[in-house]
Amino acid sequence: MMDKISTLLTALSGFVWPALILAVGIYFRRDLRAFLTFAKQQLASGAALKWKDFEFKGLDLSSFERRDGSGYKQVPADDDLFAGRHASYERNKNLFLVHRVRSTGGAHSVTSLPTYDVSVYLISHKNFGHMNGVQRVEYYFGHHFGLKLGRRGTKYIVENGTDGFAVVVNAYGPMLCEARIVFQDGMETTVSRYLDFEGTSYHFNAETNAADAEKLRLRQEG
Repeated sequence: MMDKISTLLTALSGFVWPALILAVGIYFRRDLRAFLTFAKQQLASGAALKWKDFEFKGLDLSSFERRDGSGYKQVPADDDLFAGRHASYERNKNLFLVHRVRSTGGAHSVTSLPTYDVSVYLISHKNFGHMNGVQRVEYYFGHHFGLKLGRRGTKYIVENGTDGFAVVVNAYGPMLCEARIVFQDGMETTVSRYLDFEGTSYHFNAETNAADAEKLRLRQEG
């Protein structure tokens, strides 16, 4: 009888550590997820991540010059790229979309996340483009921006070219901007720009952003 009990205890002892590790993982799953997110952000930003005797180093973009050509190779360009680049200059009449991001110091009313002022405007390629040839610029940032006039949201129409037909919107995360440039001669072209938040303290967090999306959905349904 004692031999059977001893055998049973020996068999059960093999499950103790796996069960303990699983229990600890479940109990601290939020902290572990937060740590993994932090570690990912640290490495993505080029910062070092230290743990005991180990140190992990992310990509250091500040020293990513590669002037010696060690980070890439050069081959003859193809006709499509050559023609496409010149076609872009011609199609845009040497005017291009740029943006700047500045922290507001405030927080979003729904998500409570830090907000930023995003300025979007046109610049001329050197002295080849002419702002006086533009009649207006129509900006579209997606259905969450502007007045709620329909399921597609609204577009921002700027007819004042004093500041490069600039528009400023408030946002708590990067987004894609589509801009339709309408010229005085009746021609028009559409340009795109991804409005990134590089150079700010913003970091994407999948869990936080998923919660934000749910808050927005509940608010819209309510």
